[in-house]
Amino acid sequence: MSTDKQRHSWLGLEAQRAAVTNYLNGGPWRLVAEHTEVESGKRNTRPELQKALAACGKQKGKRIIAKLDRLSRNLAFIAALMDAGVEFIAVDNPHANRLTLQCTIDVIRDTMRAYGGAHEREAISERTRAALAAAKGRGKKLGGAAIG
Repeated sequence: MSTDKQRHSWLGLEAQRAAVTNYLNGGPWRLVAEHTEVESGKRNTRPELQKALAACGKQKGKRIIAKLDRLSRNLAFIAALMDAGVEFIAVDNPHANRLTLQCTIDVIRDTMRAYGGAHEREAISERTRAALAAAKGRGKKLGGAAIG
């Protein structure tokens, strides 16, 4: 839960439990263990999450979560779980799978690289303009004969 008020009210946890229970009803599976956690999805080191992941690994099961942001709000952490072979289903987006999440992660990484490259080009251009202005200010003649 995100706030102490939510943590103590259990309203958020009950809604998450209901979402998972509704998702599981009628399926060809069985609930092996239930783990309730009150830590924020911002944190990666959470004892109850570690227990749940260990149980899933031991039972070769999938972790069912109400919402993806309850697993983590850190994309790198989710990617690391996927790389480690942890299987999970987010009830709020049950069709999201390893492929769709990996594609999303890849698109975000590529976008960040593109923005990083564009930012670096802008920074180089700005440094070049500043260096040319400084040289001009020192009396250096800029430009030269056209090569052709």
